[in-house]
Amino acid sequence: MKEYIAGAVSAFAVMAAYKMIQNKNANKHDNCETLSTERNDEFIRTTVPATLYESSDKDGFYYGYNTVSGNEIWYDRKNSHLPNGLILGSAGSGKTWAAIDEIIQVIDKTNDDIIIFDKEGYFVYSEQVKGNLTSVSPYDRNSEYHINPLDVYITAYDDTNISEKITITDTIDKTFCLMEGIICRNLTNAEKSVIADKVKELFIPFVKYLIDNRLQYDYEHNPTLSDIAELLLSEKDTELTVNLHEQEVVIKEYFSYKTHMPDDRAVVLSWEDTPHFLNSALYAGGVMYSWNRLLQNREKRKYTWIYLEEMDSLLSNKTESTLSIVYELFKRSRPYGGIVTLIAQSVEELKKSEIGNACLVSAGFIRCLSCKCQDRNSISKVFGLHDDILEYINSAPAGTGLLIAPEHVIPFDIKQQV
Repeated sequence: MKEYIAGAVSAFAVMAAYKMIQNKNANKHDNCETLSTERNDEFIRTTVPATLYESSDKDGFYYGYNTVSGNEIWYDRKNSHLPNGLILGSAGSGKTWAAIDEIIQVIDKTNDDIIIFDKEGYFVYSEQVKGNLTSVSPYDRNSEYHINPLDVYITAYDDTNISEKITITDTIDKTFCLMEGIICRNLTNAEKSVIADKVKELFIPFVKYLIDNRLQYDYEHNPTLSDIAELLLSEKDTELTVNLHEQEVVIKEYFSYKTHMPDDRAVVLSWEDTPHFLNSALYAGGVMYSWNRLLQNREKRKYTWIYLEEMDSLLSNKTESTLSIVYELFKRSRPYGGIVTLIAQSVEELKKSEIGNACLVSAGFIRCLSCKCQDRNSISKVFGLHDDILEYINSAPAGTGLLIAPEHVIPFDIKQQV
């Protein structure tokens, strides 16, 4: 009882600091003041943090200390029903720092795998993780390692007809995404029909070969995007073939390799010396590789943590096809043991895109660092946060901000793990 009273007193002290007791609609919950707010037809509850709850997820990771109560913040994303999340903040706010702080704990405390999308390779330069991350340039011809984004990985043979149909449909959709990224425009329905025929011509025999031999994959014989392009270029001249002729060298340069990737637990995917216009297609290729890694790790009963930098580039370029597969990864990864974190500077840019907004409102674990005024306004509208709470992301020192999760809104400061 004594501990209960002490915790309750501390909780009410925090509430006073937030001044949320002024809200006439507040309800009591676990010794905290709470309010209900609507987020895309779903009700979330933003809760002033209680001392009793902040230290209850000791099986999780340490996320700094509460700058109001002074208590440690522990949270278990693995056991959350909404584990996927966002790291948001303007340049220099400490986003990479926040990600690395979690990555170190994944490496030290688990046997989970980690995939990091980092076009410029900033992560591997960090002294904190140097030696623990393997940097891979999968689109560099001089690299030892490569990715074939169209790799097939069959997960079940319960119904081979359904398995074949799903695999071919999935490969067709991947091809559309890559092609749109390479030719920098949307495909017409007629072009999609032609491409689908060529994909079937190559992949139906290959998938049958896998099924007949009870193989889940065969990267050595898996067709590539370059193989599909070669078939398309043999067709009569159309706008599509003209576009492909213009990018024929690019396709062979970046999309003709068989997959060969390291078995290391923590891999950083970078492609800093590639043409800027290819960023969307190369990013998509990395997502496709990540899906196969997820499928393999699920069978090993391993979690896979995926961190996706460069979200702002995808949003500003309006690369909807690539954003769609990012959202699919974000939305569907949990049953496969995936925990996905998107890293972005601008909340406003996220909201402008239908898919970006979907990621924002469906994220279950958000670390928001110092933000620009318009971004703070967007966060306020999405999560129904009080103006006083928003002060924690107003010109905040690097590494400080708000942690937003179900029933939690906690002002944090990242500091050395205890």
